[in-house]
Amino acid sequence: MMTSPDWTLLGRHLAGETTTEESAAVRAWLDRHPGEAGALTALDDAARRALAAEEPDLEAALRRVKARPDAPPRSERARPPARLAAVLAVAAVLLFAALLWRGPIAVETTARSFSTEVAASDTIFLPDGTIIVMGPDTRIDVRGQEIDLAGAAYLKIAPRSPASYVVRAAGAVIRDVGTEFSVRAYRDEPLTIVVRQGMVEVALAATRLTLDSGRVAMVDSGGRLVVRPEGASPDDMAWTQGRLVFRNASLADVAADLRRWYGVELRVTDTTLRDRHFTGSFSTESPQRVLEVIALALGAQLQRRGDTALFAEREP
Repeated sequence: MMTSPDWTLLGRHLAGETTTEESAAVRAWLDRHPGEAGALTALDDAARRALAAEEPDLEAALRRVKARPDAPPRSERARPPARLAAVLAVAAVLLFAALLWRGPIAVETTARSFSTEVAASDTIFLPDGTIIVMGPDTRIDVRGQEIDLAGAAYLKIAPRSPASYVVRAAGAVIRDVGTEFSVRAYRDEPLTIVVRQGMVEVALAATRLTLDSGRVAMVDSGGRLVVRPEGASPDDMAWTQGRLVFRNASLADVAADLRRWYGVELRVTDTTLRDRHFTGSFSTESPQRVLEVIALALGAQLQRRGDTALFAEREP
């Protein structure tokens, strides 16, 4: 007889993986606990609705965009294909169930490290229900509510998190105030913070900023933390949907993203091309097609040598 809540058994019951005897024990327990039975039904319904969501997730999009025979293997932590909206909704429901049956959430203090390789991504679920989607070529170190980030990450902070999260990236300190936000902190580009929902506090050197929903902070060419006047645009979060977007991007910026997303090293052999800029976006195109489009737009001639792409001035 099931005399106390067994979350693993209840989860298996929802998935239809229990034996006849286990199912009978679960049903008997639910009969004796109608309140919990209602919550379990709501959990099942919400999970099924979430799985029908239309918003794509980063990992699935990365696989579609960058799939190639010699792509590096996904890390053992990588999750199977799932829509980002579904992942977020299911995690929120699971957090509710954990609170209902297990009581207060314990703050984890053990340090853990996670990383992604070039052309790979990962999704991390923290004990309190907080979700972190990692972009390619990214590393994060997590200790309780403190996160060190090098690379790109999208964070959805659990509403019932016992304390604010603090993210340290590129010399800045970012504190959440109940929010969803992304941080790009690659070594070869300016720090950029985009708030999708809620609010964050950002500190860099002597500058302190508070950003609410739809605002963007970035480090300018002088190394100062500033708020971008025009606010957030869909392009800022495009990477979380597996889209590469370039707006008047230098070839150095284009090369950096091609290396992260495709594992392709772009080299420009003609100095006359290095000052040119590219505008365009990609989602499901192959690496070869992406290179061809960029070369055509820049008036360059493309040569491939394995994972190295060479751009030279097109011959007359």
